[in-house]
Amino acid sequence: YMIAFVLGLAVPIAFLFVAELLNDKIRNKADLDLLTTAPILGEVGHSESEKTLIITTKDRKFISEQFRILRTNLQYILPIKKSTNTLLVTSSISGEGKSFISTNIAAVMAVSGKKTVILEFDIRKPKVMKGLGLDHKKSKGISNYLVGKATIEDIIQAVPNVENLYVIPCGPIPPNPAELILNDRLLKLFEAV
Repeated sequence: YMIAFVLGLAVPIAFLFVAELLNDKIRNKADLDLLTTAPILGEVGHSESEKTLIITTKDRKFISEQFRILRTNLQYILPIKKSTNTLLVTSSISGEGKSFISTNIAAVMAVSGKKTVILEFDIRKPKVMKGLGLDHKKSKGISNYLVGKATIEDIIQAVPNVENLYVIPCGPIPPNPAELILNDRLLKLFEAV
Protein backbone atom coordinates (compact mmCIF):
# COMPACT_ATOMS: atom_id res chain seq x y z
CA TYR A 1 0.00 0.00 0.00
CA MET A 2 2.82 2.37 0.83
CA ILE A 3 4.50 1.82 -2.57
CA ALA A 4 1.17 2.42 -4.36
CA PHE A 5 0.61 5.59 -2.31
CA VAL A 6 4.09 6.97 -3.15
CA LEU A 7 3.69 6.10 -6.84
CA GLY A 8 0.22 7.68 -6.81
CA LEU A 9 1.80 10.94 -5.65
CA ALA A 10 5.08 10.75 -7.57
CA VAL A 11 3.68 10.05 -11.06
CA PRO A 12 1.33 13.10 -11.23
CA ILE A 13 3.95 15.35 -9.64
CA ALA A 14 6.58 14.16 -12.14
CA PHE A 15 4.11 14.67 -15.00
CA LEU A 16 3.31 18.25 -13.89
CA PHE A 17 7.02 19.01 -13.41
CA VAL A 18 7.93 17.78 -16.91
CA ALA A 19 4.94 19.61 -18.46
CA GLU A 20 6.05 22.87 -16.81
CA LEU A 21 9.66 22.27 -17.86
CA LEU A 22 8.64 21.82 -21.51
CA ASN A 23 6.21 24.75 -21.52
CA ASP A 24 7.46 27.46 -23.91
CA LYS A 25 4.44 29.78 -23.83
CA ILE A 26 4.34 33.25 -22.37
CA ARG A 27 1.38 33.37 -20.02
CA ASN A 28 1.90 36.55 -18.03
CA LYS A 29 4.04 39.63 -17.49
CA ALA A 30 6.47 37.77 -15.21
CA ASP A 31 7.34 35.36 -18.05
CA LEU A 32 8.25 38.34 -20.23
CA ASP A 33 10.31 39.95 -17.49
CA LEU A 34 12.42 36.79 -17.26
CA LEU A 35 13.11 36.68 -21.00
CA THR A 36 13.61 40.31 -22.01
CA THR A 37 14.56 43.76 -20.80
CA ALA A 38 12.15 45.47 -23.20
CA PRO A 39 9.70 47.82 -21.48
CA ILE A 40 6.15 46.57 -21.16
CA LEU A 41 3.74 49.38 -21.97
CA GLY A 42 0.55 47.62 -21.00
CA GLU A 43 -1.48 44.48 -20.93
CA VAL A 44 -4.66 43.87 -22.90
CA GLY A 45 -6.92 41.08 -21.77
CA HIS A 46 -9.06 38.83 -23.90
CA SER A 47 -12.31 40.37 -25.10
CA GLU A 48 -15.44 38.25 -25.20
CA SER A 49 -17.15 40.85 -27.41
CA GLU A 50 -18.07 39.87 -30.95
CA LYS A 51 -17.22 43.41 -32.11
CA THR A 52 -13.68 44.39 -33.05
CA LEU A 53 -14.06 48.08 -32.20
CA ILE A 54 -14.78 48.28 -28.48
CA ILE A 55 -13.49 51.79 -27.71
CA THR A 56 -16.05 54.57 -27.47
CA THR A 57 -15.91 57.99 -25.85
CA LYS A 58 -17.86 57.09 -22.74
CA ASP A 59 -16.97 53.41 -22.43
CA ARG A 60 -15.54 52.46 -19.02
CA LYS A 61 -15.16 48.70 -19.48
CA PHE A 62 -12.00 47.14 -18.07
CA ILE A 63 -10.54 46.35 -21.50
CA SER A 64 -11.19 49.94 -22.65
CA GLU A 65 -9.27 51.19 -19.64
CA GLN A 66 -6.40 48.86 -20.56
CA PHE A 67 -6.22 50.53 -23.99
CA ARG A 68 -6.29 53.97 -22.34
CA ILE A 69 -3.36 52.97 -20.10
CA LEU A 70 -1.52 51.74 -23.20
CA ARG A 71 -2.17 55.09 -24.93
CA THR A 72 -0.84 56.99 -21.93
CA ASN A 73 2.31 54.86 -21.74
CA LEU A 74 2.88 55.16 -25.51
CA GLN A 75 3.01 58.93 -25.12
CA TYR A 76 6.08 58.52 -22.91
CA ILE A 77 8.09 56.63 -25.53
CA LEU A 78 6.95 58.30 -28.75
CA PRO A 79 9.04 61.27 -29.91
CA ILE A 80 7.58 64.52 -28.55
CA LYS A 81 8.83 66.78 -31.34
CA LYS A 82 7.20 64.80 -34.15
CA SER A 83 3.73 65.89 -35.15
CA THR A 84 2.96 62.39 -36.46
CA ASN A 85 3.93 58.93 -35.31
CA THR A 86 3.61 55.53 -36.90
CA LEU A 87 2.87 52.35 -34.95
CA LEU A 88 3.24 48.88 -36.44
CA VAL A 89 1.22 46.00 -35.04
CA THR A 90 2.44 42.64 -36.31
CA SER A 91 2.90 38.97 -35.54
CA SER A 92 3.82 35.90 -37.53
CA ILE A 93 0.72 33.89 -36.70
CA SER A 94 -2.83 34.46 -37.87
CA GLY A 95 -5.46 34.98 -35.18
CA GLU A 96 -3.28 36.57 -32.51
CA GLY A 97 -5.27 39.82 -32.48
CA LYS A 98 -3.39 42.20 -34.79
CA SER A 99 -6.59 43.69 -36.24
CA PHE A 100 -8.23 43.94 -32.81
CA ILE A 101 -5.21 45.64 -31.20
CA SER A 102 -4.49 48.03 -34.07
CA THR A 103 -8.15 49.03 -34.43
CA ASN A 104 -8.58 49.78 -30.74
CA ILE A 105 -5.22 51.55 -30.31
CA ALA A 106 -6.21 53.77 -33.24
CA ALA A 107 -9.66 54.35 -31.73
CA VAL A 108 -8.28 55.26 -28.30
CA MET A 109 -5.87 57.72 -29.96
CA ALA A 110 -8.72 59.23 -31.99
CA VAL A 111 -10.96 59.56 -28.91
CA SER A 112 -8.20 61.64 -27.29
CA GLY A 113 -8.49 64.17 -30.13
CA LYS A 114 -5.67 63.00 -32.42
CA LYS A 115 -6.44 62.42 -36.08
CA THR A 116 -5.65 58.76 -36.62
CA VAL A 117 -5.50 56.59 -39.73
CA ILE A 118 -5.49 52.78 -39.79
CA LEU A 119 -3.74 51.35 -42.84
CA GLU A 120 -4.94 47.84 -43.58
CA PHE A 121 -1.78 46.17 -44.82
CA ASP A 122 -2.97 42.62 -44.34
CA ILE A 123 -3.52 42.41 -48.07
CA ARG A 124 -3.91 38.62 -48.17
CA LYS A 125 -6.56 38.31 -45.43
CA PRO A 126 -8.06 41.74 -44.71
CA LYS A 127 -10.13 41.99 -41.50
CA VAL A 128 -10.02 45.63 -40.39
CA MET A 129 -12.85 46.94 -42.58
CA LYS A 130 -15.13 44.07 -41.63
CA GLY A 131 -14.31 44.63 -37.95
CA LEU A 132 -15.28 48.29 -38.31
CA GLY A 133 -18.55 47.33 -39.97
CA LEU A 134 -17.57 48.89 -43.30
CA ASP A 135 -18.03 47.37 -46.75
CA HIS A 136 -14.58 46.31 -47.90
CA LYS A 137 -15.64 44.86 -51.25
CA LYS A 138 -16.68 48.19 -52.79
CA SER A 139 -13.74 50.12 -51.38
CA LYS A 140 -10.71 51.27 -53.24
CA GLY A 141 -7.63 50.91 -51.13
CA ILE A 142 -3.89 50.59 -50.78
CA SER A 143 -3.52 48.18 -53.71
CA ASN A 144 -5.42 50.59 -56.01
CA TYR A 145 -3.22 53.47 -54.86
CA LEU A 146 0.03 51.55 -55.29
CA VAL A 147 -0.76 50.60 -58.90
CA GLY A 148 -1.74 54.22 -59.67
CA LYS A 149 -5.51 53.73 -60.04
CA ALA A 150 -6.53 55.86 -57.05
CA THR A 151 -5.44 58.94 -55.15
CA ILE A 152 -5.07 59.21 -51.38
CA GLU A 153 -8.34 61.15 -51.23
CA ASP A 154 -10.07 58.26 -53.03
CA ILE A 155 -8.97 55.62 -50.55
CA ILE A 156 -9.24 57.27 -47.13
CA GLN A 157 -12.55 56.72 -45.33
CA ALA A 158 -13.95 58.12 -42.10
CA VAL A 159 -15.01 55.55 -39.52
CA PRO A 160 -18.62 56.21 -38.49
CA ASN A 161 -19.33 57.01 -34.82
CA VAL A 162 -15.64 57.64 -33.99
CA GLU A 163 -14.50 61.22 -34.51
CA ASN A 164 -10.94 61.67 -35.86
CA LEU A 165 -10.65 58.00 -36.90
CA TYR A 166 -10.03 57.11 -40.53
CA VAL A 167 -9.17 53.90 -42.34
CA ILE A 168 -7.42 53.09 -45.59
CA PRO A 169 -8.55 49.61 -46.68
CA CYS A 170 -6.30 47.19 -48.48
CA GLY A 171 -8.43 47.26 -51.63
CA PRO A 172 -8.68 44.35 -54.04
CA ILE A 173 -6.35 41.47 -53.25
CA PRO A 174 -3.58 41.51 -55.88
CA PRO A 175 -1.73 38.43 -57.14
CA ASN A 176 1.61 39.86 -55.94
CA PRO A 177 1.05 41.63 -52.58
CA ALA A 178 4.68 41.38 -51.40
CA GLU A 179 6.05 42.95 -54.58
CA LEU A 180 3.32 45.60 -54.59
CA ILE A 181 4.39 46.91 -51.19
CA LEU A 182 7.90 47.57 -52.57
CA ASN A 183 6.39 50.32 -54.77
CA ASP A 184 7.83 53.86 -54.39
CA ARG A 185 4.33 55.27 -53.94
CA LEU A 186 4.17 53.66 -50.50
CA LEU A 187 6.60 56.23 -49.07
CA LYS A 188 4.40 59.02 -50.45
CA LEU A 189 1.39 57.43 -48.76
CA PHE A 190 3.17 57.37 -45.39
CA GLU A 191 4.25 60.98 -45.82
CA ALA A 192 0.71 62.06 -46.69
CA VAL A 193 -1.06 60.36 -43.83
